Amino acid sequence: MATDRNRLVSTLSTAGATCAVGMLVLSGCASDRAPGAGSATAHPLESRIWSVREGVFIDDEELVGRLTAADQVLLGEIHINPDHHRLQERLIGEFTERDLRPAIVFEIFERDQQPAIDAARSAPQPDPDQLAEATGVMDSGWDWPDYRPLVAQALRDGLPIVAGNAPAADMRKVGMQGLDALPVNRRALLEQTGPLPAPAHDALTQTIVDSHCGHVTGDMADRLVVAQRLRDATMADAMLTADGRPTVLIAGAGHARRDYGVPFYVLARQPGLAVASVSFVEVRDGHLDPQAYVDQIETLPAPFDYLWFTSRVLADDPCEQFKDSFKKFGEHAGRSED
Repeated sequence: MATDRNRLVSTLSTAGATCAVGMLVLSGCASDRAPGAGSATAHPLESRIWSVREGVFIDDEELVGRLTAADQVLLGEIHINPDHHRLQERLIGEFTERDLRPAIVFEIFERDQQPAIDAARSAPQPDPDQLAEATGVMDSGWDWPDYRPLVAQALRDGLPIVAGNAPAADMRKVGMQGLDALPVNRRALLEQTGPLPAPAHDALTQTIVDSHCGHVTGDMADRLVVAQRLRDATMADAMLTADGRPTVLIAGAGHARRDYGVPFYVLARQPGLAVASVSFVEVRDGHLDPQAYVDQIETLPAPFDYLWFTSRVLADDPCEQFKDSFKKFGEHAGRSED
C-alpha cells in the first residue's frame, strides 16, 4: 500500500531509523542521495500544500499565517532533500519578518551539547562552522552542509538554538539494554506520558521493523521502539522548555507525526498548546491524489496537519538505501578495529 511505503520512507529519512541497529543507537547516520532521482517534468503536486484535516490545497501565505499563530511548529524533513531545508529556512524567515523570535530546536544536536552551542552563540562574531566543530556534528554522520544555512540564519537573527536529540550514550544503552539502563530522571521523560495508544505502538513497531528491512525483530525491535520514543520525548521536552515562541523543530518527518512522534509527547504534557505539524513530502510518479500520501493509522488522528509536496531525491527502493548504509557501517566498524 502507498501509505505503508510513506511511513517506511518517513522513518528511513529519520537518522535514528535509517541505519542498522548499531548505527541507530549511535545516532545521526547520513543517507546517500539517489543518483538520477527526480524528473525534468514537474509533478502536478510539486510545490503545492495540502491541508490534511480540511482536505483542500492552501497557498503558502495561508500556511504561514497558521504557523505563526501556533505555539509549537514541527517542520518534518527528509534529511537529504535540499528543497526541504530551503523551505524550512524560508518559513523561519517568515517568522522573523513578523517580529517573532522563535526558538529553533534541532534534531542534529544532542541535549548534552547545549553548553557548547551556548558558548558558540555568545562569541563576538558567532560562526556556524565553529558551532558545528564545538558540537562535533560534522563527524556525527549528519550532512552538515544541508543544515549550515539554517544554523547560520538562526545565528544571524539572534534566535535561540536548542539541542533537541537524546544523547548518543543514552541511545546506545537503550538500544542494547532497554530503558532500565538509564537513570530515573531520563526514564521519566517516557514514563510521565504513559504508553502510546496500541494502534500507534503497533504501527511504530512495524515501521521500525520495515525500516530495517527485516533485519531486526522481537526483543531488539522492542528496544528500538523504546529508543525512538525516547528521542521523541526528549525533543518534546526541548520544545517545551525552550525560550522562544513559537518553538520550531527541525527534524525528520517521522518525528513530526502527531500520532506517535514528538507532538504526542508535547500534548500529553500540555494539552492546551496549539501544535502545527508540517511534513515535506516527496512526490511519486503516478501518485496524484494528495490524500494518498497522508498515511493515517486507523482510529487515530491524521499524522500531519499539512503536507508540502516537493521533488524527490530518495531512491524508489528504500531498502536498497538501507543495504548501502549497512555496508558502509560494516566497513567503518572494520576500520575501527584495525
